Amino acid sequence: MGELILVTHGETDNDKAGNLSSGGRFQALVLAEQLCSREIGIVYTSPLRRCVQTAEPIGERLRCKVEIREDLLGADGGSLGQKRGAYSEFRWVTGGEYSGQVGAESLISVQRRLVGLVYGVFALQPTGVVVMVTHTLCVRLMVCWFCGMALEMQLRLRVDPGSLSELKIFEDSAMLQSLNCHFEVLVARESGG
Repeated sequence: MGELILVTHGETDNDKAGNLSSGGRFQALVLAEQLCSREIGIVYTSPLRRCVQTAEPIGERLRCKVEIREDLLGADGGSLGQKRGAYSEFRWVTGGEYSGQVGAESLISVQRRLVGLVYGVFALQPTGVVVMVTHTLCVRLMVCWFCGMALEMQLRLRVDPGSLSELKIFEDSAMLQSLNCHFEVLVARESGG
């Protein structure tokens, strides 16, 4: 089928607006530079500000469209009253369900939504490179699915802000090419920092 590049949004200021910090903006620029040699026609992004602010420099550098996709949001916390994507305080139980939260989205539901998006995108664009800018939870859930890992294993995968993970997607399987790659370290080394 093609290559799936999963970009985790850059570091944030931890403000209520969800803006990228100066470090996060730098991460977005470095990611854009790393991807500029690839033939990418579109970048899909979660609608949350931190993801859009990460995706825009990538789209500008690659001269391609940035499309906002609700499917790339993190988990819906239901009665916790938190924003979608803010999952760190949720209590997970076996099977990926939330513990007693009315209206909360299970990990399994999130994973199915994300995988459905990936297959839908590749159905429209069967070959080539697809970039999706999203959240750490979403990257971990997609990696687990495509690598045939149990859902609970997602907590053993380290995925940092401003990182890139890559999967080669085949008709009936997938191969993890890279996980949690950071390029700002390479830029600092090249510039003598």
